[in-house]
Amino acid sequence: MLQRKNIDMTKGNVIARVFTFSLPLLLANLFQQFYSLVDATIVGKYIGISALAAVGGSGWIQWLLLGLSRDLANAFSIIASKRIGAKSKDGYRDVVCFSFILGTVIAVLLTALPILFIDPILLALHIPLESYYDARIYLLIFTANTPFVLLFNIMSALLQAKGKSGAQSIAMICSTFSNIILDITFVIVFEWGVAGVAVATLLSQILANLIVARQFLRENILENTKGRWQFYSYLLAEVSNLSLPMFFNSMIIACGGLIVQTQVNRQGAAFAAGVSAGTKIFSLLEAIIMAIQVGTTIFIGQNIGAKQYQRIKRGVFQVVLVAESITVLLALFTFFLSPYVLPFMMKNSASNLFQEAFQTGLLQIRILSVSMLIMTPMYLYRGAIHTLGYAIYPFLAGCAQLIVRIMTVLFLPQYIGQIAFLFPTVGAWTVSLPIVFFSYRYYLHRMLDGTQKEKDHSYV
Repeated sequence: MLQRKNIDMTKGNVIARVFTFSLPLLLANLFQQFYSLVDATIVGKYIGISALAAVGGSGWIQWLLLGLSRDLANAFSIIASKRIGAKSKDGYRDVVCFSFILGTVIAVLLTALPILFIDPILLALHIPLESYYDARIYLLIFTANTPFVLLFNIMSALLQAKGKSGAQSIAMICSTFSNIILDITFVIVFEWGVAGVAVATLLSQILANLIVARQFLRENILENTKGRWQFYSYLLAEVSNLSLPMFFNSMIIACGGLIVQTQVNRQGAAFAAGVSAGTKIFSLLEAIIMAIQVGTTIFIGQNIGAKQYQRIKRGVFQVVLVAESITVLLALFTFFLSPYVLPFMMKNSASNLFQEAFQTGLLQIRILSVSMLIMTPMYLYRGAIHTLGYAIYPFLAGCAQLIVRIMTVLFLPQYIGQIAFLFPTVGAWTVSLPIVFFSYRYYLHRMLDGTQKEKDHSYV
């Protein structure tokens, strides 16, 4: 499954190149989300619905930590892919060294702050009393996993910039099976409860890091880096230009999500558990589109480095069409199969709790799966405008998302009741799409016009 050659996105069939690159990432993302789903299934089935609410109750804090790690890694991936496209080996090596230095600083901050303020965070989220202790234990161990997640993302991003995506897939497959075995051992055999699930995830992430590190070293990426381990101010400016708007974007999205999560938690453990279960299943579908998004950003980054803007225009359009076709199939598949999957994630010990959690989860996953037709182009165009260098527009889209999420949970329930708490994400996708789509179109045409003017002047 490991790719023997780097994938050059500057030539050849766009769909073939992007999807060949994205397939290993797709498998990696699926397995990553699958072991998250296994965690939720074991918690809900063998510990109880209140424990499932505890794991999902701080879901947006978990999302924020993962999102900030992913944003930084994406910035490094874009910057490195431009060096690869421009055939600048020394420039790529500078990015490699700088990424580990800055990544260490960010890892310390992302780990220390949530641990220091964990009780105020959980109190602000209004975690149900019966779930509070489990939520605290789970979030503490999850936060300790952040440095390993960030290191994994950075190494994967630097490999992806070269057109290598296979190592990440192998790592996630191995860590998924490891996580399942450890979950069963710690929860069912040793009866460690929620703590066992969190520890299993931590150990599995360490295994994934070791596998990617092995491929990282085999590619000789650290070769000829002596004297390059410096805090480059120009790279800091470039990374900041790409990552800070995305950092703020992730924090704004998480802020809106936390407001929604607080309202969901107030509806009781059964409702919160249903939302958590539905979201976990949906994350498998989202993982597929996110893999295609990464392949698209690498394609754009390499072609920016090679100054092939017309190829970007054609290629992105083709990728969006194919991705939307895949989305239709995924939505239909999930809509009809979700009633048979959800019961496996919940312990049917108290029928009233089970029925409420089941109905909530079923409605959540069906609403989200159909709405993927909006999510897919939004993700792809958001990644595209970010790679073009205009991260301010994803940030503005995030601000719009925050407003929509807040208005949805504050005003919609009085008209349609509890179901309103299942719609904030759909509203967020809907308001984001036009912002990232039209900004992408505008700035790509500006780049194309600039290239055409350069050609016209060359003939004078």
